[in-house]
Amino acid sequence: MYQDLIDGNIVLNKGQSVNIPVHFVARQVGNNSVVATIESNADVDGPDFDDESDWSGVGTDLIVNISSPYTLLCLNETELINITLSNPGTDNPVNINELSLSDYDLDGDGVDDLVITSPTTNVTVPVNGDVNVVVEYTPSGLINRQFVELILDHDYGNNLAINGADQALEVESEFFVGNTLTNITGASSSTPTDPDYDTEYMVSIGDEFEYQIGLTGNASGTDAQTITININYNNLFTSPLIEEGNNTPNITSDANAQVRAGSYSVAPDVNGPKGSMVMTFTLESTDGTSIFANNNIIASVPFRVVLPAVNEAGALGEIGQDEDSYGRFDISHTLTGLPTCYAHTEDDVLLAIEEICVGDYRALYVSNFNFEELTVSPNPASSSATIEYTVPYDMPGEIVLYNSAMQQVKTLFSGDMKEGVRTADVPVSELANGTYFFKVKIGEKQQLGRIVIEK
Repeated sequence: MYQDLIDGNIVLNKGQSVNIPVHFVARQVGNNSVVATIESNADVDGPDFDDESDWSGVGTDLIVNISSPYTLLCLNETELINITLSNPGTDNPVNINELSLSDYDLDGDGVDDLVITSPTTNVTVPVNGDVNVVVEYTPSGLINRQFVELILDHDYGNNLAINGADQALEVESEFFVGNTLTNITGASSSTPTDPDYDTEYMVSIGDEFEYQIGLTGNASGTDAQTITININYNNLFTSPLIEEGNNTPNITSDANAQVRAGSYSVAPDVNGPKGSMVMTFTLESTDGTSIFANNNIIASVPFRVVLPAVNEAGALGEIGQDEDSYGRFDISHTLTGLPTCYAHTEDDVLLAIEEICVGDYRALYVSNFNFEELTVSPNPASSSATIEYTVPYDMPGEIVLYNSAMQQVKTLFSGDMKEGVRTADVPVSELANGTYFFKVKIGEKQQLGRIVIEK
């Protein structure tokens, strides 16, 4: 660009020449040479006409180049990405008032996948230098490969050239689509009426079965060196065939994996219904290959159906409160410690005990509870006394009072006993002095106590 520095018009006669001083100002050209041109109303067809000056120059440049690496992450992984702002100029630093991204929530789930962690205001790119804009990338959903623009707010107008802003970030995310599957060996399966469960398996009392965990989908690209398996089961109905106290059992696996030493444990599930237990163990690769290298069974755990069924009514807390649920209980598993590129949800199946669901037994009784010691106070008693006993779960029962010859004197209670610590009053005022016995029967179990009356 040139600027006439002479006031007024210049008139030349034929054969005359004149020097015209100009200012040369080159913008947005970097360090490239430019040639000044002159427009004139002279006879452009004349033999001596020349519309180019005899000089060229290098102008002062204002330019920012923007670049960053392509980044691919698994779901929920985090990586810091450097967006580099470069100033190739030799004269002036570039001052940015504020910078931002064109989008932060790339998968549209309401959670920001991108966060700028470095300063975003009053950023100066030095002469012939660089500045890094640090962006934290944590994809929370599937993101197809895409570019994100870096927006620069500045005061240079068109005098600042910005290269690469529209492709400042190039990011993508992935996960392996798949899930685990559940199989109960030796049991017939059907589709349950309850939509919360995947499959219903029919077993019999005393049956031994394998609870198998396999894979669906293709997770062969997932580098799973260790995974933790949590199996939820109910010890009122099933018992794992693993020796008590063995914290490193030999659990069958088609993968090249074994139970990590000391990782096996069983504990009550305080959030589940009565009898709920959680078995936990960690599988680790034995040869450095991924446990998910194929889609076969990754763990097979042996169980036995242990429920004794008799013609004795006995409710089991939340289990068996209606006829359709008698003899049905769930067994499920979750995987934790997974590589983030593998998606997993909990699997739930129902086990149904044939003798109870379709056989003759329509009532349940479970014998694996501890009978709490009976107490009576005061003892000896002179005016009143109370028997205290514990009911492990709702079931029928009775309390009967006998004299020293074991002849029945009075029935203190008969009917449905409610779970928890319960009491029964002894009618001391109706009894003569002497020794008495009382029998507390809860379900099939009974216990005898003694009380002395001294008025």
